Amino acid sequence: MAEDENAPATKKDLAELEARMDARLDAKLDGKLSQLEERLSEQMRDMQTEILKAFLPWQESVQVQQARG
Repeated sequence: MAEDENAPATKKDLAELEARMDARLDAKLDGKLSQLEERLSEQMRDMQTEILKAFLPWQESVQVQQARG
């Protein structure tokens, strides 16, 4: 039986639509959050690498001083 597209929506129709919209939104948000988490983790690893590179010359000079001392 075909539904009348011009018939007013019932509370049940609206509840079903809300459930479908919630599911779609949740799926989209999960995907976006996952992508954001990956990008943030990569950026944090890059920052850690840069910090370690910056301290490398200092560490080497300390090791030379200890070897001489």
